[in-house]
Amino acid sequence: PLMHRVILGRGHYRDSDLENENLKFFQIANGKGIDGLEIAKEKWIRQLLKGRRIVPLAGSDSHGNFNFSRSVVLPHLMLDISKKQLLGEVRTAIWSENSFDSHEDIIDALYKGCVQITSGPVISVMEKDGNLPVFGSELKKRSEYILIISGISTAEFGEFIEVKILGGDKTKGEYLISKIIFSKMIIKKEIKLTQLSENTIYFRFEAFTDKGYFTISSPVYLANFKDQYS
Repeated sequence: PLMHRVILGRGHYRDSDLENENLKFFQIANGKGIDGLEIAKEKWIRQLLKGRRIVPLAGSDSHGNFNFSRSVVLPHLMLDISKKQLLGEVRTAIWSENSFDSHEDIIDALYKGCVQITSGPVISVMEKDGNLPVFGSELKKRSEYILIISGISTAEFGEFIEVKILGGDKTKGEYLISKIIFSKMIIKKEIKLTQLSENTIYFRFEAFTDKGYFTISSPVYLANFKDQYS
């Protein structure tokens, strides 16, 4: 808020703040809308390209905002009411081989990066000959990957319109590997990735619906990815 910046000197995180080697997770979505998401996502991507395995998170707190968000604009004079940062508006979806019988199962899955952040729809990506979702995993570097992409949405969140596969090239930055067009609430498609650049160290997935909802996966790391803080 403006008054926080003027009176308290609060600002945004800088790249130097995010270099802390103890940071393993970034909350890149918290209900601030697409503009806020894009700013945070760019900072996350810059760290990935520097060789860090940072797990994305979403909606870690709601500030008590359930149906509406209320904030003070001018003390004793003006309040603002909006539908931003609502409880459950964005969330972190976790996959685990276990049944989440304990907090340790959840923490373990988070640290492995088996997550996606979503405002509604979810996707799953597996290797054709494998059984486990690939988010957060490390795959051997090879010329071809055959993957099965599945996804589900609802009438509330809308039909999938596209799934993007993005690669992280440590010398050239992030680039679009492939874009798959859909018009369905339930999707399943086999794809073949063969266009990765020589210096690609990860690839990841983003999916969007016709109502503006999204899901973003944790990266799939390739064997030449070296975490500079590991």
